[in-house]
Amino acid sequence: MTFILGVAWFSVCFIFYGILLLLPTILVNNTSTSYNFKYVSLTVISVVEMLCFYFSKTIMDHPDMGRKKSTYIGFGFVAIFSVFLIMIQENQTYLLLGIFLLIKIFITMTFMVLFSYK
Repeated sequence: MTFILGVAWFSVCFIFYGILLLLPTILVNNTSTSYNFKYVSLTVISVVEMLCFYFSKTIMDHPDMGRKKSTYIGFGFVAIFSVFLIMIQENQTYLLLGIFLLIKIFITMTFMVLFSYK
C-alpha cells in the first residue's frame, strides 16, 4: 500500500466514524423528526449498505473500471460529498440523511474494493 493510499484510507475511516456518530445525534436533537423516522432511516441505511456490497463487486470486476479506478472514484466522491456536508444546516434533516447515505455508499464501495480478494 502506498503512502497516499494509506492516508486516503485513514481519512475515509475517520469520515465514516464521524458519520456513524453524528447522524444519530442530529436525529435525536432535531425535534421535527418523529419516532418512526429514526427506525425508517436505520432501515434505509442498512438496505443501502447491502446494495453497496453488490454494486462494489460489480464495479470492481468490470473490465473498464478495475480496482484502482473504482478506488479513486470512491475517494473523490467521498471528498466532494463531505464538502457539501459542511454547507448544510443541522435542521435540514432529510438533506443531511441523503448526503450521509451518499457518503456511506461510496465509503462502503471503497472499503469493499480495498478489502475484497478474488
